Amino acid sequence: MSRSRFALALLAMATMVFAMSGAKAALDQCAGGGIHRAGWSQFGSEQFTSANLLGASAQVQVRTGLVCESDTDTYTNLVHAYAGISGFRYSSGSFGWVEVGYRRYFNAPQIYHYTEYSRDGSTFVRQTHGSVPLGSYATYASDYDVSCQCEALFIGGVRKAQTNFDPAVDWRDPTGCFCLSTVEARWQARTKYLQSDIPGIYSSSMAEFRNMRVEYIQGGPGAPNPIRMVATNPNGTRWLITSYDPAANHFYTACLAACT
Repeated sequence: MSRSRFALALLAMATMVFAMSGAKAALDQCAGGGIHRAGWSQFGSEQFTSANLLGASAQVQVRTGLVCESDTDTYTNLVHAYAGISGFRYSSGSFGWVEVGYRRYFNAPQIYHYTEYSRDGSTFVRQTHGSVPLGSYATYASDYDVSCQCEALFIGGVRKAQTNFDPAVDWRDPTGCFCLSTVEARWQARTKYLQSDIPGIYSSSMAEFRNMRVEYIQGGPGAPNPIRMVATNPNGTRWLITSYDPAANHFYTACLAACT
């Protein structure tokens, strides 16, 4: 083979290898944007008042979640893992939320603590609270503070933020009851796109949610081992959430073999 033909053959092989590696990157294109959650929630029929309002807490292991790349918006194209609550605001006919956890945004080399809350989904407030190392466990908690009539958000036991609304008022049902039928505790991962991946890699470095608790009032003992747990996973071909284990009070999230 001549030197020129050998060079062309090497170029063709290199092009083929590049194309194959590029084809493997299933996260290149983002489509079907929205709010996609995977994990566990608690529903029930208990009634809550402003004195014992529901919250949620957990220790969450910090793992990387890959973010699809065609949407370069670093404010909205994110992967999150968090503990929090969500409630329905009847006056606006929409859901609000309170979250505290960690997140990774598009093209970010680091993972950051964050807090986020919204009364009814029309607007939200998000704050960043410093980076967090991979593999570590971060303790996140939201619970009700009767002094400010708001939900307080804690990272590692330190109060970092509080809501600008009162869930006990905004999320009551028409009968005046603040119930778990309209409010849920959440321990979940969240992405904007189904082509992004929740934190963790199956069989090697899954992300653990442990010491999960339902919180009733700021500074109170909380209630371990949540009950009536309901799973959510809109992307079972790419994402894994393990069963909630009430004996160990934990579960894991991860991306499956299809993840890159």
